[in-house]
Amino acid sequence: MRDAVLITGLNGSVSSVIAARARSRGLLVVGTTRSHTDPAVEVDHWLPGFDLTVPGRGEALADVVCAVTEGRVHVVHGAGYFPAFATVEQSDPAALVAAVQSNLTTLLLLAHGVCPLMVERGGGVLAAFSCHAVDRRYPRMVAFAAAKKGVEVTMAGLASELAGEGVIPLTFAPATIDTKIERQRVPYGDYGNWMRPEEVADVVLDHLAQGSEDLRQGRALQAGNVIHLFRHSDRYFVDGFLTRIGAVPETHG
Repeated sequence: MRDAVLITGLNGSVSSVIAARARSRGLLVVGTTRSHTDPAVEVDHWLPGFDLTVPGRGEALADVVCAVTEGRVHVVHGAGYFPAFATVEQSDPAALVAAVQSNLTTLLLLAHGVCPLMVERGGGVLAAFSCHAVDRRYPRMVAFAAAKKGVEVTMAGLASELAGEGVIPLTFAPATIDTKIERQRVPYGDYGNWMRPEEVADVVLDHLAQGSEDLRQGRALQAGNVIHLFRHSDRYFVDGFLTRIGAVPETHG
């Protein structure tokens, strides 16, 4: 039986690359989108209309995944939302709520629904995304960073709760990823040192493969870790925040 991977937020820049590369590695790919817009990448099973901010949708998703897969199930939670750079005071309250719900609430409800299936199928990797900026206390992205910190805490707690059950929660915390949307948001970015979606996808899929092998071999499982992904860049560590909010000094134009 083929291992399967469930990928949420399939239309995201990173999720779509993970899906394509997962299929090339022989995984059966099940992808979800919140909307009914056709996904940008071909998958084995596309499940539109899954709003994981709604209680009960995680269980409904698990039922569908159970019906279309037979082997081990990995999960990559790629759904999320980044509001505009703004202080809390300047932000639309709805955007603050959306940042928390789309990044953190969705993970909690997804885990509630799919972890029992993962355990039933012999375990697997549960991957989610934080960001490298979480611990840097940047202004103008408070709700997003708080939600992503919540992702890290959630995944570490799940590792404790599911110890011995075969589920391997892992958090990936990349620095800025080079996508079309991010370049529009940061027109003067340090593009040469940004992560490419393909690089992030390969790291995630390598960990899925390693997790499967560790489970098959009965090895100790490395769960609950936060895996930071970035290239060294003087600009990232010196004035990186300025490039992220578009307030770039003239000398860097």
